[in-house]
Amino acid sequence: MRNPLIKKQFIEVFRSYFVNQKTGKKRTKGKTTLFFFLFLLLLIFVSATFLGISYLFLDLIKGPKEFHWIYFAVMGILTMILGIFGSVFNTYASLYLSKDNELLLSLPISPFKILSSRIVLVYGLSLMYSGLVWLPVCALYYIYGGPSLLSILLCILLLFVISLFVTVLTCVLGFVVALLSVKLKNNSLMIVPITLAAIGGYYFVWFRMTDTLKSIVSNAGAVGEGLKKWGNVFYLLGEASVGDVKSFLLFTVISLALFAVCMFLLAKTFLFISTMRSGEKKNKVTFRSEKKQKKISETLIWREFKRFLSSPTYMLNCALGTIVGPIAAVMVIVKRQVLREVIDIFSIRFASKVEDYLPLLLTAVIMLALSMNTLTTPSISLEGKNFWILRALPVKTADILSAKRNFHLLMTVPTSIVSTIIIGIILNLYKEEIIVISLLIFFVAFFEANAGLMLGLRRSDFNWTNETKPIKQTLNSLLILLIGWAIPVITVGGYYLIDRYTKLPITSFIFLCILLVIFAAATYITDRWINKKGVILFEKL
Repeated sequence: MRNPLIKKQFIEVFRSYFVNQKTGKKRTKGKTTLFFFLFLLLLIFVSATFLGISYLFLDLIKGPKEFHWIYFAVMGILTMILGIFGSVFNTYASLYLSKDNELLLSLPISPFKILSSRIVLVYGLSLMYSGLVWLPVCALYYIYGGPSLLSILLCILLLFVISLFVTVLTCVLGFVVALLSVKLKNNSLMIVPITLAAIGGYYFVWFRMTDTLKSIVSNAGAVGEGLKKWGNVFYLLGEASVGDVKSFLLFTVISLALFAVCMFLLAKTFLFISTMRSGEKKNKVTFRSEKKQKKISETLIWREFKRFLSSPTYMLNCALGTIVGPIAAVMVIVKRQVLREVIDIFSIRFASKVEDYLPLLLTAVIMLALSMNTLTTPSISLEGKNFWILRALPVKTADILSAKRNFHLLMTVPTSIVSTIIIGIILNLYKEEIIVISLLIFFVAFFEANAGLMLGLRRSDFNWTNETKPIKQTLNSLLILLIGWAIPVITVGGYYLIDRYTKLPITSFIFLCILLVIFAAATYITDRWINKKGVILFEKL
């Protein structure tokens, strides 16, 4: 029975690549190939990024061989960080709190088999994310480090051992989050701040990574001594990577022992956590309130807001832009003097061209923050088995779709506009530029909300057992992310091409005005589509 369970877990992750979730029909080989090709491009991009980071160690790799292990030890730490960061969100929702827990437990299948099948999925994801870092790390060393055949073989095997180590850490974190979530009534308000703090720490380390890694290369001896003393497991990893069989066996034994302990503890607690309900409340007798009833539009938006607050996965994956914009504004305020000095230096070097590009760069930064908000994209699929309740409500379909879009705008536009104004003032932009950028940000947010809703209507999926699937494991989530990234690239790149290769008398302000007209028109067209054809599609679901 274990093999079918494992197959089920992996099919759920990639099911949208093979089956049309709306019709239930199998996709053509061409479409399936295209989906996997796009996914592969994303993985290659991430892997290439870490290859670039590995190049910072080039002097260390070309140097004395006794320091080569430090390269693998440090990059091994980064490998584990990405492995944990990439799979921990999925682990929380799929390992313990999957919606099909009760169904599977009612079948003649032991809880340990259910748990082990999900552990295999977690290991597979850890292997994929860890490989994005470890493989380019090894490739660079093979090219410039002159490794032995034994070192090459051990490096390849270490990828599977590192993934096992990452699986243990991911399971522990998922266990803690799941345990807290079933004990607290409003666990989302606890999970989200903790996760955001972890993400903030992750990006803080990321932005300081270049200086840190250069410092490591410059002080390789001291770093090596520190790792030997305080990070012995990473010392073993580094030594194993350069061909030390004894270190490889010891690191493998440690990983296997930790995994065995982890599986023992998870097996003892899995049944308890998987059958509990988060924040259960006793039913209370209530009487009709004399309070004024809300309007239908307000009620529907409040419904979306409650759904949003009930899901940490939804909040963390679809609304990061709400806080990224303000964080960028605060950073600009704190570092405004340094930022102004950098701008002055580049203005002198490039004959004041920087001042012309500043409005575009500000717009692109805020647009990138907008791309992190994808609330409308999974909003229809997230209705799940309760979709019939929504359809039975005595409200117009257009009002339901408008509520989903308006909730996206409420979570996106206010913070983005305020951040735009603050940064624009600090950068000494003209008030006309700030007004045009603010309007452009509004219409881009409106367009992306409509685009996400259109994708949700075209490619809805109610047959999910884990909310992670409609939120981040569908083609819709990838497409809306690519759309969000393409817009700022077009904004800056389009003006650069006009400025560099044409003689058209178009300034950055005029270009922003042209974009404003384009996105206002695109917003109008997509809004009419939703109110007409979108309503029909929704009623046919």
